[in-house]
Amino acid sequence: MKEFNTVTVGFFEYCKGIKKMKHSSIKDTKCTIKKLQVYLKDKSIHAEIWELELQDFIQYINFLREKNERGSGISKQISQLRSYIDYCWKLGYGKNNPLYGFEVKDHSPQYVSRVLTTEEMTSLLLATSKKTKLERKERLMLLVLYGLGLRTSELCNLKGKDISIENQDVFIIGKFDIERRIPIPDGLWPELLAYLHENPIKKATVFTTQYKKTKLSIGDVGDVVKKYAELAKLEGIITPKVFRHTFASHLMDQGVDISIVSSLMGHKSPAETGVYLHAFDKNKTQAVMTMEPILPEGV
Repeated sequence: MKEFNTVTVGFFEYCKGIKKMKHSSIKDTKCTIKKLQVYLKDKSIHAEIWELELQDFIQYINFLREKNERGSGISKQISQLRSYIDYCWKLGYGKNNPLYGFEVKDHSPQYVSRVLTTEEMTSLLLATSKKTKLERKERLMLLVLYGLGLRTSELCNLKGKDISIENQDVFIIGKFDIERRIPIPDGLWPELLAYLHENPIKKATVFTTQYKKTKLSIGDVGDVVKKYAELAKLEGIITPKVFRHTFASHLMDQGVDISIVSSLMGHKSPAETGVYLHAFDKNKTQAVMTMEPILPEGV
């Protein structure tokens, strides 16, 4: 039995060719449809998705809530299914789209990430060292996580060719294939240049494992962060993601516009990122350079 019928396969081709959706977005939509198909099979509901009634979707939503899925995630799935049913309806399948105008409210508590204070960030950097090659690498990893606001996966995938010596910035293809350029703060720039000189990389991955020289895993980065957080005797759980949230928080604390911060972080929402990617190029450079008081050369 095929995973998807011809109508559904046609929908994915429509998403790719007509809607020009990113590969990651199409993959996410496939997962949503497959999840619903598995649910229908488990419940012995022998119907195509476009044949379902609103009550069927309400029962499915209740099932997702029982699985502790957040309202925001459920809302996204409903949006994807609405688009799929609309496509099917236009082809003559189904009587209507029961998901038109249907929304899911997210009443779950909002997660508040740990954010480091400037004093904590300074203490953490003071816990690092430049004596050995390994220590210099680990220190730079922390500086890059904080100074550029990268996701852990973006740090792991960072390549030498992504760093522009001429423009003093880095090119990132992040989540949902969103592209962005991030200016590199002056406080970080000398150590990055020194590292690149010590470790000729060219097109290879910037940070590798100590012995096998393979790309770092997310767990490897987490271990480095945990190591220095313990040395600095910081309280609470400190993860690489904390550095990213600290990057954003410190910029906003200094009065940087939220649209610029969103652009620097590579957020998905067009209202927060896409509109400003080109309009704020100059302001983005000025914004990141305000990190200087937190990235002192003497630390």
